[in-house]
Amino acid sequence: MKGKMLLFILLSLAAYNRSSAQAFDSSLMISPSAVRNTSFTAYFLADSFSKAGDSIQTSACLMRMEPYYLMYQAISPANLDTFFSEYKLTVRAKGEFRKKFEAVFNTPRTSTYGKFEEQFREDQQTRRNMDMCNDSISCAVFQRNMKQADSVHFDYLFRYVNKYGWPKLADGGLYAEFIALHDATDGHWMYYLPLMKKAVLAGQANYNMYHNVLNRAVTPNFEKLSRNYKKIRFDISYILKSDPPSNAQMELMKEAIRKYKPIKYFYFLYESNNEKDYEIFTKAKGGHSHGRDRGWDKTSYCIAWDLMVDLEYYQKDLLSSDFNPFYQFAYEQSSYRKKKLIMYLLY
Repeated sequence: MKGKMLLFILLSLAAYNRSSAQAFDSSLMISPSAVRNTSFTAYFLADSFSKAGDSIQTSACLMRMEPYYLMYQAISPANLDTFFSEYKLTVRAKGEFRKKFEAVFNTPRTSTYGKFEEQFREDQQTRRNMDMCNDSISCAVFQRNMKQADSVHFDYLFRYVNKYGWPKLADGGLYAEFIALHDATDGHWMYYLPLMKKAVLAGQANYNMYHNVLNRAVTPNFEKLSRNYKKIRFDISYILKSDPPSNAQMELMKEAIRKYKPIKYFYFLYESNNEKDYEIFTKAKGGHSHGRDRGWDKTSYCIAWDLMVDLEYYQKDLLSSDFNPFYQFAYEQSSYRKKKLIMYLLY
């Protein structure tokens, strides 16, 4: 279930609108330590404590989890025991959390919650349709439907936030985060971010989703990054042939992370004399396997994603933290016919 949620997030990130990038504003950053005690962090810490066999700490994390976050992942009283079975928990914690969860689950949802949930489902379905279309006519229809739905969703969210502030969990805030993620309307991201940041710090928004919106809104160009960070360069052009990195190549990248952690930015630069090559690269169909002993996807763009995620997980193991590096895929005009894909690790 956690893998599916990560898949949703990463597939959504693939639609990044480069033209909307703003100047970087460091005041929008949130330190991982500031969210260490939130319910969202507890959800992921529980897995680590459970694997270590620590039922006491795992149970403590369970009691900090937000029922709305579990409901967002289609967990209900009917399958709560299945969710419990994924963790090493005390009997007492399971009983107490069930009472907490059922109390929230049985509380009637607000109309706003229902509206944002409905829009989220439509948002995901229209994008699945786009991913699966195979001919120009159906793709054009799905594209038009997606734009029409997005227009309604973006307008509703902006009007709501302008009037009430960022929606709380009980008002469907978790669903609204996905609407905000796709809302590249001029100025909307920068308007949402301070309000979302406040909600994250109050435990009313997901830090990871906030980070994803921030990443889209404030991505600086490579020249500025090069002035602010040191960098390591890896030529990963073999990925353009849909070849995953070899064990030796992975070890070189991991050695760089061990030496220079924390890596703060993954920057992928596609070099070609034809920008259409880059457009084809970024629009490749397929899911993500996300590395980590799960195999590699068959398309070059997804292999690049899998590589980034695998290296990010590796860094998290070394740092023992929930630090999230930024990322960017970009195109650079080249005078050579040969296509290249370069990955920079900035630290």
